[in-house]
Amino acid sequence: RPLPPVVIFVHGGVWCHSRAWNYRLVGRRLQQEGFAAAVLGYGLYPAQTVPDMVADIRLALAWLREHSDALAVDPLRIALLGHSSGGHLCALAALAEGLPGVAAVATMNSPMDVVEHYKFEQQRGVAE
Repeated sequence: RPLPPVVIFVHGGVWCHSRAWNYRLVGRRLQQEGFAAAVLGYGLYPAQTVPDMVADIRLALAWLREHSDALAVDPLRIALLGHSSGGHLCALAALAEGLPGVAAVATMNSPMDVVEHYKFEQQRGVAE
């Protein structure tokens, strides 16, 4: 039986709050579809910066690869999936220099042009 691919799901939350527990259902659904799933948390703003958050994702990827035998997962088929700010971090992690390659990256409702997103948030009265 082939080893299952891994999907690392990275939560949203405007880079500053986490409801990662809320995404357990995503992990369960991925498992039902034959994937191994990891719902990843990361350090949050203001205690952490975006580069720190990307480093957290990179560490998780390295850890999963290092422990793939014990976890019985395919280390060559790891995908990043993120919602909102989590998708932004997934894209940055995938593009980071020296990052071990990932098989796929998918984002859901994620800001990719942060300057435009900031302007949008200012209009809503959310940004200072």
